[in-house]
Amino acid sequence: MDFSGTTIFIGGGSKGLGYELAALLLKAHAARIVIFARDQKQLNIARTSLEKLAQKDQLIETRSADLSDPKEIHDAFRAFPEPNYLFCVVGGATIELGYLIDKDPEHIRSCMNKNYFTAIFMAQAMLRIWVDGQKGSKGGSNGKPRSRHLVFTCSVAAFVGVPGYIAYTPTKCAVRGVADTLRQEVLRYNTAAVNYRIHCAFPGNFVTPSFIEEQKHKPELTKRIEGTDKAVHELVEKTPSPTEVANRILSGVARDEYALWHDFESSLLLGNMLGPTPKRGFGIVDSLLMVLAWLVWPFVRRQHDNLCQKDSIAS
Repeated sequence: MDFSGTTIFIGGGSKGLGYELAALLLKAHAARIVIFARDQKQLNIARTSLEKLAQKDQLIETRSADLSDPKEIHDAFRAFPEPNYLFCVVGGATIELGYLIDKDPEHIRSCMNKNYFTAIFMAQAMLRIWVDGQKGSKGGSNGKPRSRHLVFTCSVAAFVGVPGYIAYTPTKCAVRGVADTLRQEVLRYNTAAVNYRIHCAFPGNFVTPSFIEEQKHKPELTKRIEGTDKAVHELVEKTPSPTEVANRILSGVARDEYALWHDFESSLLLGNMLGPTPKRGFGIVDSLLMVLAWLVWPFVRRQHDNLCQKDSIAS
């Protein structure tokens, strides 16, 4: 991977996956990384840590902003030079996990704010900056169009409904819908000087402090279905690290892939719900996975149904 000389915006880069993306981008020779998040204290911690990884000619900057607020995003983004890449990494769910009947309406709103509104409002603000800035602009020094990349962080939750994720799953389905739609919409803005590229990552579970906190709020049924009904030390051993996930995301972006995922299970779930999403490469592998998913999923679905029935409140 080589991101030499690029300017990178990371929304939600103060910890977890966003921080790991920043660290790997420094190793890939990015020139300037700007991290946006709400918590200034955590931003300061992240900046200090990243500066230890940076070379003398690499710049780390931060800006505190509510990334669900369009006005704050607008002001924050326009305070810095135009980037080559925007990574939308804000999101997650902790106290929002649980069954619909038990959730406060505010939990559903907060989940939509954290996962959907942050993604679509950051994308909107960034595209406005890019499209406004391309007027009268020229291509790259090599005579080719300059590329602008918008990377969404979705989830395998967009492909499968698991009880307990009722507030979270619809938000990730919405983010996938934005990415699928925007992939074509940005073609309207391509010129001889600038090309726009959309990418969407679909990670499963990976180990972060937030993931450990989630385990405290997940119903036992949710854990059984997704296979996280284990002790924390076992989960840490068997679940991918954020560094692994970040590395696969950046590798996919570097290969100019649209849909990005990090394991066979994610590939199979995507194959089962591919729809209009572009296949990788020539599409042969993903087409085979679609057939495999078509054969396997009825059995998986029945297994999940049985687990739900055994968890009946009537028993």
